[in-house]
Amino acid sequence: MRGAVATRLELLVVDDDEVDVEAIRRALVQAGTEASIQRAATVSAGLEALRSAVADAVLVDYRLPDGDGLGFVREALAESRGPCPIILLTVVQDEEIGIRALQEGAQDYLIKSEITGPLLVRSIRYAMERARLQSVLLARHDVEAHRREVHVLDRLAADEPTPHTTRVFGIRSLREGSPTAFESFRVRYAEIVDLALDQRAYRVDHRLSDRLRRLADDLGAYHAGPRDVVDLHATVLRAADAAGTGSKLRVLAEEARVLVLELMGYLTQYYRASSIRSDALRPFTPATRGSP
Repeated sequence: MRGAVATRLELLVVDDDEVDVEAIRRALVQAGTEASIQRAATVSAGLEALRSAVADAVLVDYRLPDGDGLGFVREALAESRGPCPIILLTVVQDEEIGIRALQEGAQDYLIKSEITGPLLVRSIRYAMERARLQSVLLARHDVEAHRREVHVLDRLAADEPTPHTTRVFGIRSLREGSPTAFESFRVRYAEIVDLALDQRAYRVDHRLSDRLRRLADDLGAYHAGPRDVVDLHATVLRAADAAGTGSKLRVLAEEARVLVLELMGYLTQYYRASSIRSDALRPFTPATRGSP
């Protein structure tokens, strides 16, 4: 989707009726607006076109062969993960359908029999501007939420270790005791986060769990503890904050939360397995009578 208002409109029209699509073309010509229209006849074809098309706005008919326009709005917004200029088209005056369309995330709805050139163009322009403003507000919210999360993580990583943590993992953090190793682990964790984003966007399998398990084993070999994992996580998010945009930060934060919990779990498994191995290597001492 293009956020800026263009002189020539690029529209995706999801409608199985060629006559109605042609009426939209005529209305745009009547309004003196240049537009290129890509047509899709079904919900599935419209969603597929939306994934690859560069469109300023989408006009979708309420009734389609494989579903309805409300379902299209829900799926399109779920895939775009943000505001999208979508206008629902209906053949009847049905206030309830219009309200439901707006509740689902459509920017506007129009009745086909009442569409004129100026009305159509105004609706498209307003929908584009509303979606743009919503994107700006969401981006600001995402950046602020991301920075708050990084701040909390920084505080957690800086907290003094408890006596138990000191006894088990050592007093000094991994960053302080082995800065070169910490940097190596940071690079590996950042790569895993990038692969998680790639996996989510393109639905490919990067075997992230295997990578996290190997990272946890190597962290365990350096006697890393939970604070060190939090420190790694915060460092990677802080770098993303400096380079990322709002929408990317939101997706990154969602994926990274899952990754850091999984990494913590594998590190726990490493120490549990190490403890079991140590117990197994201990010489057996038979208990004497009367001993507790």
